[in-house]
Amino acid sequence: MTGLSWISKCVIAAFCVAPCTVTMNLLIKNFSMKAEAAVVYHFIGIGLGTLAAIWKFDIIPMSSVAPSIPLLVSGLTGATLAAAANTLLFQSLPQATNPGIPMTIVNTHGMLSFLLAGLCASIAPKYFEGVRFDVWHLVGVVLVITGIALFAIKR
Repeated sequence: MTGLSWISKCVIAAFCVAPCTVTMNLLIKNFSMKAEAAVVYHFIGIGLGTLAAIWKFDIIPMSSVAPSIPLLVSGLTGATLAAAANTLLFQSLPQATNPGIPMTIVNTHGMLSFLLAGLCASIAPKYFEGVRFDVWHLVGVVLVITGIALFAIKR
């Protein structure tokens, strides 16, 4: 896994996430599973699976998983923002006409992260790399916003 390019890793991740979304929707809608319970077990599985992969494939030294300030900050953002985001996402899956719609809307976080990274780079350049923003990036942002609006209007 470590020898793959970042683009290859992203493509493989997309193919791994899609079945998870469909499976969660199936379980929540058809087996009376509560979305909040699904989130808990889903992320327990992610944590255990990631830890097993780190150990089995020697991706990083296990000492890198020992608590530190940066890892605790990561845990705090996971326990607050990511927990809220994923709980809301899992609750929205069975309510949507297609489980791909909530995922599509939530996955615009990439565009939001891109814009936030640019803002952070201008405020704290010591900690954030500069972000190149040109007319094509602006077109991409406009297309994403237009796509979200079309989903919202057609629901």
